[in-house]
Amino acid sequence: MKQQFELRFNDVELTGTEDDSLRVSGYVNKSGQWSQQLGSRKKFVERILPGTFNRALQNGNEIHFYAEHSPDKILATTRNGSLTLREDEQGLFMSAEIVPTSWGKDYHTLIKTGVIRNMSFGMKVLKDTWKQLSDGTYERSISDLLLAEVSAVRNPAYVQSTISARSIDIVDDPQINLTEEKEMFNENTLDSYRAKLADFDKDIVAVKNNGLTEEEQEIRGFEQFLRKQDGAEVRELRAMTTTTGAIMIPTHLHNAVVEKMYEVAPIFRHTRNFKPLNGKLDVLAEKDMGKAATFIGEMQPITLEDFTLSKVTLTAKRGGTAVELSEHTINDSGIPIVDYAIKMLSKSLGHTIDGSILFGKGESNGEFQGILVDSAENTIAQTTISSLVGLTLDNLIDFYNSIHPQYVSDTEKDAVWVISRKAFNRISKLKINGVPILIRDVAESGAVYKLLGHSVYVSEKMDDPTLNPSKKLVVLGNFFEGYTTMTRRGIRLRHVTGDTDTTQALRGSELLVLDGYFDGKILQPDALKVMKFTTVPQ
Repeated sequence: MKQQFELRFNDVELTGTEDDSLRVSGYVNKSGQWSQQLGSRKKFVERILPGTFNRALQNGNEIHFYAEHSPDKILATTRNGSLTLREDEQGLFMSAEIVPTSWGKDYHTLIKTGVIRNMSFGMKVLKDTWKQLSDGTYERSISDLLLAEVSAVRNPAYVQSTISARSIDIVDDPQINLTEEKEMFNENTLDSYRAKLADFDKDIVAVKNNGLTEEEQEIRGFEQFLRKQDGAEVRELRAMTTTTGAIMIPTHLHNAVVEKMYEVAPIFRHTRNFKPLNGKLDVLAEKDMGKAATFIGEMQPITLEDFTLSKVTLTAKRGGTAVELSEHTINDSGIPIVDYAIKMLSKSLGHTIDGSILFGKGESNGEFQGILVDSAENTIAQTTISSLVGLTLDNLIDFYNSIHPQYVSDTEKDAVWVISRKAFNRISKLKINGVPILIRDVAESGAVYKLLGHSVYVSEKMDDPTLNPSKKLVVLGNFFEGYTTMTRRGIRLRHVTGDTDTTQALRGSELLVLDGYFDGKILQPDALKVMKFTTVPQ
C-alpha cells in the first residue's frame, strides 16, 4: 500500500548565496501559524504545533531536498549531510549545499536571482486534532508527523499539477475526526487554564525550593547525601527511608538512568520494547501473510485466507549492576558524583542487555534468547563464509540482498549492522574504485559508520570464542521487527549505605545498585540475518 502524503506550500523566502558556493537556506514552515484555507470538499486551516518538527527530525528517516517535488531533480539530502534541518523558535529551518549537477546549478541560480523563492514540504500526518467553527469550516492542529521531503517551488498551482503526475498518493482532503467538546469549556479556554495552572505550579515550586527546579533539588539532595552533608534537600530524601534503612533514589534520577541506558545500548534501543506492569507478556508476530487478495468470477465466493500468527512469551528475568564508591572519592573528588554514578550504572547495565540480546542462552537458563546462540528455537537464516580474510564486497552484497526488502526499509525502524571488531577491520579495507565502502558519517549524535546505507555498531564480545564459538561475526537486521524486549516498569535504583551494611561499613564505601526485570526473544526470524565464518585469524 502506498504512503499517503500531504503537500503544503508556504510563502516564505528561500535565499541563495552570492558567492561561488551552491548553498541555500530558508524557513520551510513557521510553527504555530495558521495556513491559508485548504481542502477542496471541506475547507480548513491548519497549523503545525511548536516542537512537532523537532520530534519528526528525531525519527532519523532520510529527507530529500527536491526541485518542485520531483525525485528526478534531487538537490540535497540528509543522508550525506548536504541538507540540514532544525526547528527553532520560528519554525523549521533548512540549509542545503546543492549537489553541483547541471540542474542543481540551474536551480541555485533561479533561487539566488529570486525567480524561485518559496518552499513546500511533504508530510504524513501521524496525530492531529480538529475543531469545527461556526461558519462550517475547520481548524486542524498537527502535533506529530513524518517529514518526507522539502522542495523549492514557484507557486501552489505548479506544485499541485506537478505532484498529480508523480508516483505518490496525495491527500487533498484528510479525514476529519472531531473531538467532543464540553459545553462550558472549549479548547482555547482549557489551554488558558492549563497555562495559568502551570505558571502557578512553577511559582510555588520556585519559592519552596529556593528557585531550584524539582530535578535540580533532587540532584543536589542526593549529592549532599552521598557526601554526608546536611540540608533541606537531603532531609527530604531521608524522609523516604525504607524500613531496611535504604534510601530510595528520587524519580528524576531514576528516569535519567533509564534514558542513559538506552543511549549506551544501541542494539537494545533498536528492538521493539514493551513496558508492562506485570512480569509476563505475550507478543504476536506475523508468520505467514497468506494471500492478500484473489481475483474471482462474478457471483463466486471469496476464499477466506487467515493470517498466520506466532506468539512469543516474555517473562521477567532480574538483571542488575552496582557501583562502589569510596568515601574518599565521594568527599574529595571534584567530579559531579551523581552524574558519574548514573553514567557508570547505565553503561554497565546497557552493555549487559546488549550482550544478552546477542548471547543469551534462553528461557531454560533464565536468560534472553540470543541471536547468535544455536538452538532449536533459533531459526534465523545463516550465511557461511570460508574465511574472514577472504570476505569480499560481493559476499556482503549477496548477504544484504538475502533479507527481504520490507525489513531493510519502509518500516518503522531501519535495518542496522552489528559486527565484530575483527569483521569491522576487514570490511574497512574493502573499496570501490579506491573509495572505502565503510563510510564515516557525522550526525548530531556524533560520528557513526554506514555500510550500504545502514548504521554499523561494533560489538567487541563477538570476537570472544567462548561466547561466540560458531564464529558469527556479522548480523544484519531490522531489530524492531525481528527482536522484542520487555522492560518491566519499576526499575530500581537503590543506595546501600555503610550505616546499614556491615561490608560497606568495613570498607568505608557507598554502594549504588541498579536492578530491574527484563526479557528478550526473537520475534520475526526473517527480519534478521547472520553471517558466520569457518576460519577467523587470531
